[in-house]
Amino acid sequence: RAAAFIAAFLLILTPRLSSNITGDLSHTHGLCIVPLCLLLAWLTLDRRSWRWAVAAGVAFVALYLLNLQFTLYTGWFVALYFLYFIIRAYRQRGTKPMSEFARYILAQGGLLLLMGLVAVGLSAFQLFPFLTYLPYQSREAMTLENANHLALPVPFLINAIAPTAQKFPEWELYVGLLPLLLTPLAFARVQREKAILWIFLLVFAGLFALGTATPLYGLMVHYVPGFRLVRVPTRMWYFVALAAAMLSALAVDWLMQGGKTGRGAWRGLLLGSGTLMIATIAIRFMTRRPDEPDWLLGFLACISLLVGLWGIYQWQRGLLSARQFAGVLLLAIALDVVPVAFTFHTPRLYSEVFATPDIVATLPDDDLYRIYSVRRELADHIVVLNGLEVADGLNSFQFASYSRFMRMAAGCELEGIAAAVPPCASNEIDPEAYLNAMPNPLLLGLLNVRYIIAPYDLPSHPALALAAQTGAHRLYENSAVLPRAFATGRADVVENHAAALDSLRALDPQQSAVVEQAEVDFVPPQNDFYSPADIVHYTPNNIVLRVTMPDAGILVLGDPWVTGWQAEANGDSLPVLRVNGALRGLYLQGGAHEVRFYFMPPALTIGLAVTVLMTALYGVVLGFGLWRSIH
Repeated sequence: RAAAFIAAFLLILTPRLSSNITGDLSHTHGLCIVPLCLLLAWLTLDRRSWRWAVAAGVAFVALYLLNLQFTLYTGWFVALYFLYFIIRAYRQRGTKPMSEFARYILAQGGLLLLMGLVAVGLSAFQLFPFLTYLPYQSREAMTLENANHLALPVPFLINAIAPTAQKFPEWELYVGLLPLLLTPLAFARVQREKAILWIFLLVFAGLFALGTATPLYGLMVHYVPGFRLVRVPTRMWYFVALAAAMLSALAVDWLMQGGKTGRGAWRGLLLGSGTLMIATIAIRFMTRRPDEPDWLLGFLACISLLVGLWGIYQWQRGLLSARQFAGVLLLAIALDVVPVAFTFHTPRLYSEVFATPDIVATLPDDDLYRIYSVRRELADHIVVLNGLEVADGLNSFQFASYSRFMRMAAGCELEGIAAAVPPCASNEIDPEAYLNAMPNPLLLGLLNVRYIIAPYDLPSHPALALAAQTGAHRLYENSAVLPRAFATGRADVVENHAAALDSLRALDPQQSAVVEQAEVDFVPPQNDFYSPADIVHYTPNNIVLRVTMPDAGILVLGDPWVTGWQAEANGDSLPVLRVNGALRGLYLQGGAHEVRFYFMPPALTIGLAVTVLMTALYGVVLGFGLWRSIH
């Protein structure tokens, strides 16, 4: 138990985890569930029990709903577990017939299949819609170069010995000096196979985190299902920390079970500790920043190493109880990693974090409109706090059509994948590209963007008028803004999506709407009219509006198109069109119409049914098991 607690203590205090504890919460929570998934998968294969397989499937559901990337990585390592058990069984087969070994493989494979079925069934309500949306994602066109974003630079491998002053969590791996020193003890004969498994995981994860610096990352992205949809290979760095923590736990477990270190081992421990102490102080000193004393924590790391060695020596002489020995090791680790964890946090007042920029006070609250911030002057939490609507933001789950539309609307023609929409709103691709990106008032107006906030003076444009200025923020009013919904009498049919985007450069949205050939099952109207629509009800998943049209035409809603939206006009179902490259629209005959858009993907209905059935089945099985245990 002490060894397990030490491993958990190490893992939760690594900078990769502790630095996100108040940031990317789903990321952090997902990391915390990874060890549970691995444990339950191990118990499934070790005890050959369908009950553990069901439990592991439930754990994977929790992980998937929090973080897809770590679900993929963890699933891959469960496959590694399977391979480990197969190899171990083959080596222990002796004179047993191959048919028995084959049955063992089938039984273990069946347990993994059951685990997967439970995970898929319970998460189907979210998984099925997710899979239907993958073809529409920007990541479908992601190159290996895009996926390699934030790969660990090879020189930063020194972070394993000394956390650098840069304090960039994606590149940090520091679990303390004592775990590094203890790792060789994990290879004691009684547990060598497990140690080899974890060292393989450590090496694999470390090489993967280096991205394209080694061939491994490219092979995984190209040939392993799911990997080409995720980027930032350094997220695998967490598994290096996990492996290091597990190797340390194996070493502690061996010591607490009575393992003895001989003179040769002690010479190695003393030599290793001396090398680590010199290296960590030297590296921290050479990479320090001016007037930043964090490098002095290296001396505390050295003290922690000496405390750990003292504890091991006293334990092996029989001068400490098991509880005292565990306490000494925890103290040693805490002396090293706790101060490092705190250097990744800067306390800030709530009032400071949620302070609304003064420019927001100049915005009217009398109408439905959106705002576009050139450099994300309005952070997401500020937008929500003030009940605003924006056309930009951070979103890793990007629909390609809207992302391309926003690049044109923002005047940001950067290539590549970024979490920000448009990509100039962040510094991922080019930190200064936003300076040359001139917003297109007409295209932004199609999105009902009435105001633009910029950190500098925008070039003169007839549709933009400076409405206010507070500090470094300029507020421009866009006279080319269109209502959230309107009807136009003309439909220009183009061959494909690329042609639709190209045609936007010369589009007058009040005179016509661009519709792709694949969407057209009607005679394209060629009428001259423009009719604003009245919004009756507006929520994210349900919109009701009224419009009167002199003749047949296209109703345009200034919201992004995605599959799964459905519509009805005067009670009759109609197909939702992708108009103007990225927006929702309907073909309507002339007359007065009450139109309702509602979001109900068929995959969601099917997924919900599967999840309900699987949950009911799981409840019956669980209840039957409890009944049998009682009776």
